[in-house]
Amino acid sequence: MKKSSGPTRGPNKTSIAILGPGAIGGLLAAVFWKAGFPVTCVARVDEVELLSKKGIHIRSKVFGNFTARPEIVSKLESKVDVLLVATKADSLSRALESVPGKYPKVVIPLLNGLEHIKILRDHFGTKIAVGMIGQIEAQKNKIDLIAHPSKLSPRIELASDKDIAPKHLRKISQIFSKAGIETRLLNSEAEVIWRKLVRLNAISCLTALTNKPLGFIRQNKKWKKMLEDCAREGVSVARAEGVSLNFAEIIKKINSLPAGLKTSLQRDIAGKFDSELEAIPGAVIRRARQRRLKCPAIDDIYQKLVKKTFKTRHKPTKLAL
Repeated sequence: MKKSSGPTRGPNKTSIAILGPGAIGGLLAAVFWKAGFPVTCVARVDEVELLSKKGIHIRSKVFGNFTARPEIVSKLESKVDVLLVATKADSLSRALESVPGKYPKVVIPLLNGLEHIKILRDHFGTKIAVGMIGQIEAQKNKIDLIAHPSKLSPRIELASDKDIAPKHLRKISQIFSKAGIETRLLNSEAEVIWRKLVRLNAISCLTALTNKPLGFIRQNKKWKKMLEDCAREGVSVARAEGVSLNFAEIIKKINSLPAGLKTSLQRDIAGKFDSELEAIPGAVIRRARQRRLKCPAIDDIYQKLVKKTFKTRHKPTKLAL
């Protein structure tokens, strides 16, 4: 008897590709696969054989424990309806070599930061809907094993200033909902970016600097003040970018997060891996300088993290003002 390969994927199903099946990308690929969508993961060459053989094992309180078996390739060579970009910013340019710009109809980056948008538009043209994913904590324990301990379903916020029509974004939102992923459509790409970036920057900076979970920072008077200073400065930059955020609401959201929360920036710096140091606080500082704003708290933490990571002090790229 032939073994079932998983849920039936009908000919009218929206095809989805994931560039970067890491913790977040791998979880999304598995969830869409479980919901019956045809899914292709574009992985590194050294990952293709193992993931093709073993599949992606998920351990999730929300989606259950299961093994997904999406198609695994090292280069996308056919058209897909939606491409989710889930690499880290530092590896984006290299990863894009595996996805010719002509194949995806819609491209949704889920990277942290803001400077990756131009890179993607240069590569794909007018196919971009900017996305940010929240309410998610996932960790890749092995190449084929992803732990998702969160009790909340992931939530994606989406917007496109000019590329994707609102009616098409609504259809994409419905597709995500079928896979159990809450989706919210916002008014602008800047709103999508800064709603998450201000909060993420503050949390990532402090967890990475202390190498402690969020609960420790909230309970320590010194670190809590630094976290609040980072959030306040981030709100100022967002406002200069045309996005009105409420500082008190940002802090309320941070205080609602699990005490044991750790960030990928924290884990990467502690493990001496490539990190999103430039994509998160570095990008906020550069945008602040463009807007003639000062961010002393963020800048100070950034410099300390640079020194901690590379054991040499350097400053963000100077921009002409």
